[in-house]
Amino acid sequence: SASGLQPCLPCPSGLVQELQGATFCEPCKAGFVTPGLAFGFSGRDQQRCLDVRDTMSLPALPSGNIPERESIFGFEEVSLLGLKLIMTITWKITLDEADVGDMVAIFYGEPFTSIRQLDWSYTSASCDPTVDAALCKTQGPDAVPWASRKFEIHSAGPGTYSAVLFTKKRRMRIRGEVWVCVNGRIRDRDGTPVNCPPDTGQAV
Repeated sequence: SASGLQPCLPCPSGLVQELQGATFCEPCKAGFVTPGLAFGFSGRDQQRCLDVRDTMSLPALPSGNIPERESIFGFEEVSLLGLKLIMTITWKITLDEADVGDMVAIFYGEPFTSIRQLDWSYTSASCDPTVDAALCKTQGPDAVPWASRKFEIHSAGPGTYSAVLFTKKRRMRIRGEVWVCVNGRIRDRDGTPVNCPPDTGQAV
């Protein structure tokens, strides 16, 4: 909590604090995440940061007050094209949660703490960022609670990339998922395992 006294609140996703009475949360190290997409853990909670590879079989946890059966978010596909990463992000939230001002973004680093944004788009925009990225920065006429968006971003090098969903109504990042680029994990368009390209310095 802000004062170090009760009541304590859950840490944001990807952050933990094992000490009672603390006034801050600490991020998981690179390649590690908290099982919940919406919240981390604090106080005497026995769950800690887990290796992202070990979370593949974990059941998804509810995010905020969005019913799990109506909530989907994450990386659908990632591939390499030269020095660019092609990332497809899928989202699904409740209709009453959705707004034309909602945004999906790609960050380098952890989803709720990173400030290096690589690209973003309004979820309501009618566009293909790989063809005309400018159109993705224009709100569409209607909220889009369920869709996918493909991003073509310059590599930020090996490490953690995050997809983040920002909702206008709540004015906060409500969903986040990480994808870790390690040599041999990413594949080119032909399906061949390749190394992570170097950091090109992109940020928006």
